[in-house]
Amino acid sequence: MTALGIFGPRSGHVPLFVELCRFHGLDRKKRLLLRSIMEKLRSDRPAMVFVDPSWLRRAMELEDFAESVEELRELYEQWFGRGGTA
Repeated sequence: MTALGIFGPRSGHVPLFVELCRFHGLDRKKRLLLRSIMEKLRSDRPAMVFVDPSWLRRAMELEDFAESVEELRELYEQWFGRGGTA
């Protein structure tokens, strides 16, 4: 991210979320999954999913994301180590 991005119109949680998705090389499917998790859990700070493992743990417990548990567990282990249970 450039200095302009930090201090200019690209600052905030949504642009940070986009930059973190890009940094981690997430495909469109995973980006949409993470966005839907943060919307379902009513977070106005979507970038928090990258730094606070509780968001992924909570998502893995929800019926809405039952089909994505393995994918979420993989992300959890990549970012936070073992321990993502569902």
